[in-house]
Amino acid sequence: MTIAHFLELIQDKQVICFGLGNQGRRVALYFHIWGLDDNLVAFADNDVSKAGKRFSFNGREIPIISPHEIVKYDSGNLFLLITSIHYQQIYEELDGLVENSCVPVISLDEIADAELENTSYSEPMRESDNQAIPKIIHYSWFGEEKPISIKKNIAKWKKLCPDYEFIEWNEKNYDAFCKLCETKLDSEKYFLQTNHTDPGYRWGYARILRKGTVFMRKNHEMLTMQRGIFLDIFPCDALPDQEPQKTIYNFKSFLARKLAYSPVGFRHDPNILKRVAYMFLQLFPKSASVKIFDALADQYRMVPTRLVRTPGWGDHKEAIGYLRSWMDETTELEFEGHMLMAPRDYDGYLRMLFGEGYMTPPPIEARVPKHTVTALDFGNVLCDEEVAK
Repeated sequence: MTIAHFLELIQDKQVICFGLGNQGRRVALYFHIWGLDDNLVAFADNDVSKAGKRFSFNGREIPIISPHEIVKYDSGNLFLLITSIHYQQIYEELDGLVENSCVPVISLDEIADAELENTSYSEPMRESDNQAIPKIIHYSWFGEEKPISIKKNIAKWKKLCPDYEFIEWNEKNYDAFCKLCETKLDSEKYFLQTNHTDPGYRWGYARILRKGTVFMRKNHEMLTMQRGIFLDIFPCDALPDQEPQKTIYNFKSFLARKLAYSPVGFRHDPNILKRVAYMFLQLFPKSASVKIFDALADQYRMVPTRLVRTPGWGDHKEAIGYLRSWMDETTELEFEGHMLMAPRDYDGYLRMLFGEGYMTPPPIEARVPKHTVTALDFGNVLCDEEVAK
């Protein structure tokens, strides 16, 4: 069933959409665009916490009902649209609810499949000689395995756009970010520094390094990595919620960091026993720590844990873990005239990071830099004389 056929069928029908997730909420907008606001009479959802409430859209309050309440509507004037990717399970559920009626049912995914099969995109996709948009298509998928319908859609995209590059943003979006930097980062000014792009770099997170600058940290002179003023990029990976998995994960993170730090610790740690331990650890190649970091990133990648952490960072709060919601649920905040992304619960995040009194500056004597720098040069980055002073 194509969109045109679907719209023809529901012109004089009351429509109940089954599923009020992201897809269901978008459908309310579709009905508005089609000029069929009044046809959408209710949403049904298996989430009992939603039943009895209303979904607000464009000045309307659309009721949310339980699946069992569908039978209260006039079956002779009703059409059910499944707006969930789990439509096969919902079909089975509806068989027991409306088995004695003739209520037509179709899923939005099936309509989309039919639309793709019956539409030729060759003409609208033909480009002029002057290409204005790069041939790269970005799409996102998070969480569980993609349903067959989604996989078919993606395969169709690739068939229709054989000369396009496709980049999927998912739980591995740190990897996608690194890949994107290969072509999008201004290589004359910046360098994405990772274990894989710089043989001398040893830390378990990335940096965007400003070329033409110098930043030398005390006691790190023996490291052969590229130097410069940098911005750290901390990837947040899934941290197990349960013990002993959480402790084991944190120990592996600790081991990987100490392997990476061993050339520095062996020479400069003031504790003689730790220096002996670092002497042993530095016998292992850099690849040993890289393999552990990569394995930790993959271990719980598809598990929707409540907590996340950066395995390559050693702050004790990392071992406790940060709420995943702080990373997933964001908002825009104004900072010095710029709108920047931040955790929606930024207060909770900052309290975790800096304590209950994070809004109160520490006493002047406590305002001491944590990184001892032996060489610092901004190069030609700071052109404003006042700023340079």
